[in-house]
Amino acid sequence: MSERSNTKKNNIRHLYSLIKKNLKLIVRDKLLFSLTLLAPIIFISLFSVSMQLTEGTDIYTLGILNMDDDGVELPHANLSARVSFDFISVFSDLSQLDEKTLQFNIIENYGGNPINSNSGRILCDDAVIDAFIVIPANFSETIIGATWWYNSLNASDFENLDDLIETIGLDSVSIDTALLLLNNTNFPLNATPQLSIYINPEILSKNIISNVISKIVDNLILVYNNVKLAEISIVNRNNVEKSLTQGDSILPRYAMISGLIPIISAAILIVKEKESKTISLEDSTHVLRIVNFLSIFISQLIIIMVQTPILIGCILLSGLYTNPLINFFDLYLLLILYCSISISIGIIIGILSQSSDSAGLMSTILTIVFLTLGGSFIKLDNMISYFIPTYYANKAANFIITEGKDLGFTIPYFGILMVFGIVFFIIAAVQFQKKKFEEIN
Repeated sequence: MSERSNTKKNNIRHLYSLIKKNLKLIVRDKLLFSLTLLAPIIFISLFSVSMQLTEGTDIYTLGILNMDDDGVELPHANLSARVSFDFISVFSDLSQLDEKTLQFNIIENYGGNPINSNSGRILCDDAVIDAFIVIPANFSETIIGATWWYNSLNASDFENLDDLIETIGLDSVSIDTALLLLNNTNFPLNATPQLSIYINPEILSKNIISNVISKIVDNLILVYNNVKLAEISIVNRNNVEKSLTQGDSILPRYAMISGLIPIISAAILIVKEKESKTISLEDSTHVLRIVNFLSIFISQLIIIMVQTPILIGCILLSGLYTNPLINFFDLYLLLILYCSISISIGIIIGILSQSSDSAGLMSTILTIVFLTLGGSFIKLDNMISYFIPTYYANKAANFIITEGKDLGFTIPYFGILMVFGIVFFIIAAVQFQKKKFEEIN
């Protein structure tokens, strides 16, 4: 019994000694110790900030081509254009609401020129606007021509003229003026009003915009005592063949997550090089430090160049939507450029870190920061996101994978990523050149 008791006590003492030793190692690595304590605060703060950034008013920009005005200067006073005038007025009222709600920004001109059928589709294809609405000619005439009161007037049944004047909202206009407005018109009788929408295929935006437009049009039709609901033709922009599911919409952003893996791998590689004193030994052979730096950078890049085709193959085999016009070379270039940024960032973290543990934790935290504020988990579009390379990589990936855009369109995103890449590469090279690795234990 005494021998077993002594063994147990020795094990307990040994356990205590090991715990004490490991705690000392963690505390000694100040970066690791600080990150360990701050990690929960960082993660919850990121979640809170991202949630706050997504709150507020959802604003959708709609381009409208109104072919129903017939050049009328005062459409509210002319029945042949009145419904389309009321339709646009409803959206204008929505855009002026101050409370946190759904709002629409209506534009009929862009770049100083009126939107036409061609420019409207281009603006939508280029994601300048969320949807392009075409109000066809005779839209108002079709709605009014199918009302019971217009059919009554058209049949010269004027028994309830006062009621009719009030019904159509012309109570402030004299009967003579009302008769003058309606007289000699030849609106189509009992026809179905039609409207066409060219729209963002992302399912949430598409459902919100199309449902709101449908409700507004149908309510306007009912206001005029017409029971024929409108037929709304909806076409996805960029010839996207289907309404995108949540998985389809997330695919490009999740594909870009792989582009951040080199942050961790490069950081740990640098720390291992420091711990093994390989860099110090190479310095003693009079090899230029920049040559050593380039060897680390290029070796990481070669691995990425091999992995990227595998990732692209997985995207195709995922079963989620990819545009038939997808340019695989552009996608390959995007992933290589994005990964090169991550390699430089990883090298910087490795230089600053004192151990593999601190390098791994620091690179993991930074990766989560990029994913969260760059809009990989929750779509963000705000000032903070503009300083995160992930934001631009996600944008470019979405246009390439989902909407089939070529390099000519995505070149601004490539340009910004290239600026990020050059800046981080220079910082990494300078830090690697100046750091005295032989002083690191």
